[in-house]
Amino acid sequence: MNPPAGAPTPCLTTVNVRVFICLNKQDSISAKYCPKRYGGCFTNRGLRTTDKNYSIISFKMRSENLCGEQFEMEAINSGATWNEAQAIVNRACAGSIVKFSCIRAKDKNGNVQVLHPLTIQL
Repeated sequence: MNPPAGAPTPCLTTVNVRVFICLNKQDSISAKYCPKRYGGCFTNRGLRTTDKNYSIISFKMRSENLCGEQFEMEAINSGATWNEAQAIVNRACAGSIVKFSCIRAKDKNGNVQVLHPLTIQL
């Protein structure tokens, strides 16, 4: 059954590609979540995939218990909106949870796929 016209499209994973996050070069979160075998965080920032055939274009981000605050946003994976998402993650303290969902990536043929969600708990 199709959703009614104008209803949001569900974010169901359409391809089995993992996602990781790279914030700042000297950031402890990046050191933990940005694997060196995929280039580490020295040249990459933002959400990245383990498969170089995919380039992440957008995502939804939600935080829980971010030092007593909660945030929810949709962003593209570059520029000012990524900087805003990065600033939110950098404010995280022990016990914070940050969830990335509806992660959309474009493959080399220009097809848009939805990737697995990513959850970070500090």
